[in-house]
Amino acid sequence: HQTGVKLSTARPLFDYFSHISKPTTVIYGELDEYCGEGGGAAAINILKLRQPTFGYELVQGADHGFYEHEKDLARAILTHL
Repeated sequence: HQTGVKLSTARPLFDYFSHISKPTTVIYGELDEYCGEGGGAAAINILKLRQPTFGYELVQGADHGFYEHEKDLARAILTHL
């Protein structure tokens, strides 16, 4: 894990994520305050290792709630429909 934060010691990080078989898009805000060091970009990089075929989108300047970036979030969602 790039940030050194241990979320789980029982299983590999995001192990269950790699078993999702439905088409999925993951959208994070660049400044997501719940992602720790590296923000949303770091979270996306970790998830891409587990499931590289999914769609991924990073909304620049957005926090966890996409405050004042709602239109950017809507665009990201519509891009991946």
